[in-house]
Amino acid sequence: MRPPLLPGQSAARPRAHGVRGPARRDGDATDRRWRLLLAVPQVLSAVADAAATAPAVREAGRPGDAVVYLPRHHRMWVLPTPGTVAGLRDIALDSGPDASHTLYGVEASARVIRDRMAAEPRIVFVTDPSGGAAGSDDREAAKLSVIRSHFEKCRTVPNRGPRVTLYARRGQCG
Repeated sequence: MRPPLLPGQSAARPRAHGVRGPARRDGDATDRRWRLLLAVPQVLSAVADAAATAPAVREAGRPGDAVVYLPRHHRMWVLPTPGTVAGLRDIALDSGPDASHTLYGVEASARVIRDRMAAEPRIVFVTDPSGGAAGSDDREAAKLSVIRSHFEKCRTVPNRGPRVTLYARRGQCG
C-alpha cells in the first residue's frame, strides 16, 4: 500500500522513456495524449527518411530501370513523393496501390518476380540498412536469389534509412 499523498503531490508515475504523466487508467484521454506525444519523434524521423530516400532511389537509377523493394513494405519510402521515382519500373508489382486498393500494391508470384528480375539489365534495389536478409516468404527469397546470382553491385547511394543500391549484369556496371 502506498502512503497517502501530501498536498501538492501528484499520483504521477514514470512513463516510457522517463516521461512522467498522470496515473494510467484504461481509456483515459490524458494517457492517450502522452502516448501520442511519445510517438511524434518516431513519425517525424520516418518522414525525414522518406524525404531523403525517394531522391536516392531516383539518383541510383535512370529512366527505364527496374526498382525492387526488399522487404516489399519499403515501398513506403517513396509514397510521399511518387513523382520523384517516375520513370523507374517497380517490376515486382502485379497491381499498384490504386488498382489493388492497398497501401503498397500487390506483388506478383515468386516465379514471376524471378523471371522479371532475370530479364533486366539494371535494378535499383531498396533494402534494409543492413542490405537485406533472408526473405520472409518465397517472393522475398526470389529477389535475393536473383540479385546474388545474376547481378553485381555497382554503387550504393548515401541515404538516411533504407539502403539504395544499383545492381547491373556482371561486367556491365561501367
